Amino acid sequence: MTSDQKQLGFNVSTRGMESLVEELAQLLNASSQLMDPEDRLTSLNTMKMMLYSFCQLIDLIEADQLQNDPITGGKQKGKKKGKDDDFTWDWDKERLRAVTLLYNLLQLKLSMLFDPPTVEEEVINLIASTCFKILENPTLAHQRTKDTRAGIIQVLGTMNKRYNYTLSCGLKFIQHLKHFEHLVQVLGQATETLVREYGCASLVTSLVREISRVDTRELARDTSGTRSYSLFLVDLAERMPDMMKPNIALLTSHLDGDSYTMRKCVLGVLAEIVAKQLSGEELDDGGKDDRDSFLDCLEDHMHDVNSFVRSHVLHCWSRLCKDKCIPLSRQHRVLELSAGRLQDKSSNVRKAAVQLLTTLLESNPFAAKLQTEELESKLEEEAVKLKQLNPEEAADPVEAWGNMEKTVRACLERVEEGERRGRGKQIGRAHV
Repeated sequence: MTSDQKQLGFNVSTRGMESLVEELAQLLNASSQLMDPEDRLTSLNTMKMMLYSFCQLIDLIEADQLQNDPITGGKQKGKKKGKDDDFTWDWDKERLRAVTLLYNLLQLKLSMLFDPPTVEEEVINLIASTCFKILENPTLAHQRTKDTRAGIIQVLGTMNKRYNYTLSCGLKFIQHLKHFEHLVQVLGQATETLVREYGCASLVTSLVREISRVDTRELARDTSGTRSYSLFLVDLAERMPDMMKPNIALLTSHLDGDSYTMRKCVLGVLAEIVAKQLSGEELDDGGKDDRDSFLDCLEDHMHDVNSFVRSHVLHCWSRLCKDKCIPLSRQHRVLELSAGRLQDKSSNVRKAAVQLLTTLLESNPFAAKLQTEELESKLEEEAVKLKQLNPEEAADPVEAWGNMEKTVRACLERVEEGERRGRGKQIGRAHV
């Protein structure tokens, strides 16, 4: 199919979908519960056929976009213009138009067309597959396509909220993360929107559970997919630390796994939760216990067998130090451990250790109060207190004897004089 044929077909299909949405809106809003069976069946079949052809045409055009340049989603540089390329069009604009039509269709009470009144799973899967096919295009991560990205998220949110698509949506997220690294930020934004605005609270648990179930050997072997999982989980922790904290137990098993990328991921998630959720003086005892256990884990992996993990942990500590999330009672311990990493065999680890030590010194909570005059006055006060508490030190024996000699001699002379007087009295009594 040539480019002009594709554009012509898309324009016809789009006009048909616009008319269909308008007619269904009038029919479903005006009809009561007792809709004529023939009208219902006719409208249902028309909707299915139009929707199928519309979604298939979108999938075909998106596949051609990716075939041109799978990296950017555009035409390859240096490719000569063919005779079929004369019919140019702005697909980014048309794509947004198509997504808007799908969203408008889902806002209708489509269940009234079905008997029983439940939208068939195949219809929902058809729309969802088209949305995910569009997301495969790398341009969906660009700023210029933010409206299309937001429209797709709204379509997915409507399907999750109205048609119970949450479980299948989570599985689709995991599958696409494995193959399309550019979707890390996009699906992170989608997850946050679905949870916050559409009430899909179980989506985070489903995503974390599915990633935690991936075989550790596969994670160690498939570095591209593992990197996407890692970045996605850290992005979720940044966006929704309150939702990630209850699910952290599902990820801690990877700390003992072979994949150093997943160890970096879990440690990064712990650091994000501490920074966003477990910092401040208003923590209760349970929060302080969780914070201490997370920080203990970060301390332990400062001696990880992999240098990339050690370097990453030091960067996590630097971030926590800048955000003033390290308790005072732990800072000395962190300082000692980071100083020990200065002897690491990896240059990246040594560099990260220097950065952490610099951050610790710059963020010293007592730095602003280290004034010489105040310290000297404080020292004098404490010295006076110490002198009052401690007994006087023993003087030198020779010096002490010199001070005591006169007193001792005077005492001896008085004693001798007293003895002489006593002997004189005894002699006088003898003569009498």
